[in-house]
Amino acid sequence: STLVKIHEVKVNYPMKAKILERLTRDLNQYGVRLETLLYGENDTEKVFYFGLVASNDEKVTRLLEYLTKVHERTFKFSIEKIFYEEASKSYFGELKVEIL
Repeated sequence: STLVKIHEVKVNYPMKAKILERLTRDLNQYGVRLETLLYGENDTEKVFYFGLVASNDEKVTRLLEYLTKVHERTFKFSIEKIFYEEASKSYFGELKVEIL
C-alpha cells in the first residue's frame, strides 16, 4: 500500500514548477504578461489563476486558442472576460487553469 502511494505521487503528481514554466513560455510566445498568479487546491481540483496583461485583446484570444488546442488533455482553460483599462492602455483578464 505504501509503495503504491509513493509510486502514484512520483508518477502522477504534476510538478507545479514544470507547469508554470511550460505555461509562462506560452505567455511569452504570445506577448502576454503575467501580473498575478494564484494557486489553490481542494479534494476535487487543482487550479492556477493567471492575471494576464496584454497590449491588445487579440493577443489574449490567440493565446487562449493555442493553449486549449495544445494542452487540451492536460488542462482546462477558461477566462470570463477581458477588459480594457484606459489609464494603462492595456487589456486585462484572469485565466483559470484547471489541472486535469
